[in-house]
Amino acid sequence: MKKTIILFIVSIFIISCDDFLELTPKDFISPVNYYSNLTDLNRSISTVYSSGLGMYTRYLSEQLPNCTDEGFYKISNPDLRVYNYDAGNSDLGWIWTSLYKGVDRANEFIENVDRADCSDSIKMNLKGEALFLRAYYHFVIATYWGSVPMHLESSKDPKILNVPRTPEPELYAQIVKDMEQAEGMVADINKFNYSEKISKSAVQGILARVCLFAAGRTSDRSYYEKARNWSLKVIQSGKHALNPSYQNIFVNLMQDKYDVKESIFEVGFWGSTYDSNYKCNAFASGLAARTSFPASNTLNYIGTPGQYGQGNFLSVGSGLHFGTSYLYDKYEAGDLRRDWTLQPYTYKSYNTLTVVPEKPTYKFRFIGKFRREYEINFPLYKWGNSTNWPLLRYSDVLLMFAEADNEVNGGPQPEAIEYVNMVRRRAFGVDPSIKNPTIDKIFTSKDDFFVYLKDERMRELAFEAIRKMDLSRWGIFYDQMKSVKTIIENTPATDLVGAQSYFPGITFAVAPYANFDKRNALCPIPTAEMTVNKALNGENNPGW
Repeated sequence: MKKTIILFIVSIFIISCDDFLELTPKDFISPVNYYSNLTDLNRSISTVYSSGLGMYTRYLSEQLPNCTDEGFYKISNPDLRVYNYDAGNSDLGWIWTSLYKGVDRANEFIENVDRADCSDSIKMNLKGEALFLRAYYHFVIATYWGSVPMHLESSKDPKILNVPRTPEPELYAQIVKDMEQAEGMVADINKFNYSEKISKSAVQGILARVCLFAAGRTSDRSYYEKARNWSLKVIQSGKHALNPSYQNIFVNLMQDKYDVKESIFEVGFWGSTYDSNYKCNAFASGLAARTSFPASNTLNYIGTPGQYGQGNFLSVGSGLHFGTSYLYDKYEAGDLRRDWTLQPYTYKSYNTLTVVPEKPTYKFRFIGKFRREYEINFPLYKWGNSTNWPLLRYSDVLLMFAEADNEVNGGPQPEAIEYVNMVRRRAFGVDPSIKNPTIDKIFTSKDDFFVYLKDERMRELAFEAIRKMDLSRWGIFYDQMKSVKTIIENTPATDLVGAQSYFPGITFAVAPYANFDKRNALCPIPTAEMTVNKALNGENNPGW
């Protein structure tokens, strides 16, 4: 899935993680010398993509979105996933820096794109992509940090370092404005037939997400109608449909196959972290290596025999991410998503590739959504791969429409119920497009429909970096974390023992939920930013 416009990670990882927003980025294309032709534009727009979306290697796919009620991470060191970090955490600072670097590069591109000698339609398309990315990066920052500085021009002046917070209502208004403008500028997804470029469908679907988030965070209910309308545009475009098989969505991802009907927007990765030519690319060990142990093909492994275990095996996962029993119990009997999302087996050992079925009573299972045994692009590297990260799927669009429509109309309407049942039918292995009285749900109450939607979004989108956003916009993050803590603490000891005793122990399992406090609803603004940006007046987010 490696289109040349998206050469993501090369520029990102050669910069120190301690660097914050620079006045003149050393690795960016200067407008004095570039922006003269299409080649220059393509080089420049690729850096706009890479700066922020490159954070989905692991920071925005694995670290910052976890843990929630759906899963936890086994570690005791200070880590974003365990909520035992502070404002000086280097990963937190690196995420902040990279996202704002992406904003700055987008601004510079927008300011200079019209200088290039190429067709107006191409310049319009690319300018729309940069405009969307500027808005998207601001959205991600606002999601995790709340009221933050907004940068709408490139860093040509030292004053750019001293920008006060923009109130959230103004932030979201500008984000939506930028995205709506971009929607009329970017190309249709059929022009590409791959998901790594920003298309009209991608902008429309992300706009629905932004509007739902804005409705929750600002209490401005007018955003629900916007969310409904934007998700409906994707649905009515006729360009998208559910993949009949839930499993195949992720098999396609692991095998670098595009499915633009289902997977509308992906972060593109390429290369191997072992090969020195691409050492900075596709460091996705936190994404696709969550499967606990090796794949069955031992002939194409690249690495040092005996490293991290015995034998010359192919590829592994960290084995440090676990689903919760809360998530497990939310799946109904017959829901095929459960045993795909939560791995129902392990391997006997690193060098004995024998499948060991998991005990039925053991619910704290490894995350199995991105399974390395399906990789086919050899040779591979043990701890990383080039699997794309899915940012927007069609099922999410259907569920967003249903949620927004429920709010707009004060209750579930037939259209919204049908879209939800389409997602449900696929989950039970039947044709999503054909009504099925045995499987279809009937809803009459707004509250009941909303409760179902909250659980269904977790069942469908678990471990795709969505759950924390949902809990935050619904205002139930703290309560959910403390509820799961109680569930884990009250789990019978016999149910904590898996087929091979991989459960990390109550102390590890409970730690993220015990550490979580109300201040964790937002991240602290990084120490370096607080030091440099005098306009913040030394005031961090509440509790930090």
